[in-house]
Amino acid sequence: MHILILVVVTMLISVVQAIMPVVNILGHAKPPLLLGVVIYYALGNKKSWVIAAAILAGLLHDTLSHIPFGVSSLAFTLIGLTIHSQQENLFTQQWITSALLGAVSGFVLTVFLYLVLVGSNQLQMAFVAMLVKAVGVGLIAVLTTPVVCGIIRGLEEKLGLLKSSTGEIY
Repeated sequence: MHILILVVVTMLISVVQAIMPVVNILGHAKPPLLLGVVIYYALGNKKSWVIAAAILAGLLHDTLSHIPFGVSSLAFTLIGLTIHSQQENLFTQQWITSALLGAVSGFVLTVFLYLVLVGSNQLQMAFVAMLVKAVGVGLIAVLTTPVVCGIIRGLEEKLGLLKSSTGEIY
């Protein structure tokens, strides 16, 4: 049941992310909803769930964009495992935690993808334009990450999948 929830929620969120418009004033940034899925699983679950969420979210992200297959999975996995390694130092159930992690992770993700795409000659974008977009993605993630985390947590609570108030999955 848990894997089904992960797959269905991630697929639905990828569809929503795909149809979301870009925010022109923020460097054509798009809401990083799939990053919110990874952050949710990184904040309150076992490492295997973080990796599964990161790989699935990354593959869907790459499928819906011009990024080489697997690059986003690597980025999401690195971000997810970094957050997961700091679980005991974070207030994992606070919206401010997911908002701040979303901001930082959105910025890092954008810079990482930029470096990979420029390094492989698949993108020609000025560094300053990328920085504006990275800041834009981070700002949008401040708003969207707590919403995505709250939706997934609420769904898991309604389905009785949460073991404790920490949010850890059975």
